[in-house]
Amino acid sequence: MRCFAGTRWAAQRSFVLSRPRATSTWPPCVLDSHSPRGPVRRAIIPKRTLTCALAALLVLLVPVSQANAVPDVPLDIYLDHLEPLSLAWPADGTMTDGYGPRWGRMHLGIDVGILRSLDVRAATSGTVMAAGWLTGYDGYGNVVMLDIGSGYTLLYAHLSVAHVVPGQWLAAGETVGEAGCTGSCTGTHLHFELREHGVPIDPAPYFG
Repeated sequence: MRCFAGTRWAAQRSFVLSRPRATSTWPPCVLDSHSPRGPVRRAIIPKRTLTCALAALLVLLVPVSQANAVPDVPLDIYLDHLEPLSLAWPADGTMTDGYGPRWGRMHLGIDVGILRSLDVRAATSGTVMAAGWLTGYDGYGNVVMLDIGSGYTLLYAHLSVAHVVPGQWLAAGETVGEAGCTGSCTGTHLHFELREHGVPIDPAPYFG
């Protein structure tokens, strides 16, 4: 490091600049008169500067535990525009009836019949809200309701058996139960509903 002396030096084996002038270059220097290349001024780094540098380095090296932040509001309101709802087909079969008017009243979901397997699957991930014969769902038979977030719920009806319990988390594709003909039905099939804030809507546009 190049440096310049700002005071008069004493003729000794080595000369130490005790205090630089206001016009001197920092850091202060020491004059080495025994260098093979002749007198050479060498920079002195104060101990305090070294101590501060080492302390800063230690701060960077100390491991910091990961913060377990808990959001104070539901994340759904931020994720709605990033992750649009997409549903997988809930059973191995064919849609035999769709959403809309039927026999003088609204059919509130779709029917999946001509089943190649009785297994009924979660169309997307969510938490089981209810399972069994539910009050207020006369005619639906054995039912499973799945909360999939953002105000949406799925309803599986006419099941012969449910393989889940309330509070259970299901990943997309996991088994919900088996199709059957419980409640008011004309044959083994799955009645499937998509509800938004409790109101049935047509699920067809959401199948990926």
